[in-house]
Amino acid sequence: MKALFSVLFLCVLSNVAAFGSDDTEYAQRVERISDIRSQVGKFCVPQRCYFFHSTCIRAELKRILGDDFEEYLRHLAHSGSSMLTLEGDTVSVDVSQLHVGGFTSLLYFDLQKETIVLFWMRAGVLEQDHAVYGDKPVRADILDSMVSSLNSTWGHVAEFSRDGQEISIIKTTKKIDWLAD
Repeated sequence: MKALFSVLFLCVLSNVAAFGSDDTEYAQRVERISDIRSQVGKFCVPQRCYFFHSTCIRAELKRILGDDFEEYLRHLAHSGSSMLTLEGDTVSVDVSQLHVGGFTSLLYFDLQKETIVLFWMRAGVLEQDHAVYGDKPVRADILDSMVSSLNSTWGHVAEFSRDGQEISIIKTTKKIDWLAD
């Protein structure tokens, strides 16, 4: 028993040491959307940095989301993020609630036009409550990237496709009643 407590103590100690030496780089505030290029390779976890407090990002999100802006801010408050990734003249990031079966958002920052395109799944996959926000028409390469990312992330649960300017969930797994005999 003494050996077990010693092992547990060492595990806790090593986790504290690892937590204290976290070298993850977080994105900083930017003045313009085109400045986001300098943040590529960094994470923009809303609870750990002020990236989403950037005036240009908030103003653009408010413009494209309209009445849904405040609800999206609540979504951000409970989300994690991938790294900011450069794809041509666009920087993308997945900012989603982890391990909840939906509540996904994909942001695409157009560095040339200084605009944002957002795919937001506001509920679970099965509820199919999702939309693409941003100026229409949305570039085909951005929509295709969204579909590819969603199929990579959610392929075990659903299949996504693009029909013109819309993204659809074309197949979901059967809902199993675990309580049935």
